[in-house]
Amino acid sequence: MTGKFIVIEGIDGSGKTTIANLLCDKLNQKFKAIYVSKKSIEADSQYVKQFMKNIKKSLWESSSTDPVSQIDEESWLYLHILWYHLLQKQIIEKKLMDYNYVVTDGWFYKFWARHLTNMLNGDTDFSKGLIQRLMSGDERILLDVSPQECFRRKQNVKPSEMGIHGVVSGKTNYEKFVSYQSNVQQKYYEIADEYNFRRIDASPPPEKIVDKLWRMVI
Repeated sequence: MTGKFIVIEGIDGSGKTTIANLLCDKLNQKFKAIYVSKKSIEADSQYVKQFMKNIKKSLWESSSTDPVSQIDEESWLYLHILWYHLLQKQIIEKKLMDYNYVVTDGWFYKFWARHLTNMLNGDTDFSKGLIQRLMSGDERILLDVSPQECFRRKQNVKPSEMGIHGVVSGKTNYEKFVSYQSNVQQKYYEIADEYNFRRIDASPPPEKIVDKLWRMVI
């Protein structure tokens, strides 16, 4: 028997990592649970680790001065799909054989919501076909919080969080962040409806949110 895969989703600054870790800690009081970061490279093979490390560097470790916009949106799509496929096969599926619960702070859904935002009138059916080959998760939680609150929570805002790959309005970092994240959030809502997410108000203290989630997932 395999465990349950719990996915915590939300726009940047919504508290995914905090909630995922707290939920995992609470689950471990009664079950065997483990938190797996969406950026994990803890594969069994050293070769796979290095392979994933190289992809991770391209996806999440670019500097603010790197001209990432020179890479077209479809290329980023392929790279993200490859990443989540490797994460699923090399880490998630194996952990599910050993644990009752595997909790992650974001699966492919945020990247997909961003992709749909950035593509505008692009071929979104094509991306959906690729994405549907990935695990959807046994429990899908969307932390619902305003972009304005998310900006307030963040200490540093990355260019990708302000829509460097898409079209945004505004001059200040705050305006760009709120504009872009609002668009991403609308796509998130569409995905959440299609994939039967549980939408949770993420404005209360994290401990209260986790208490609510605990009752939902066990």
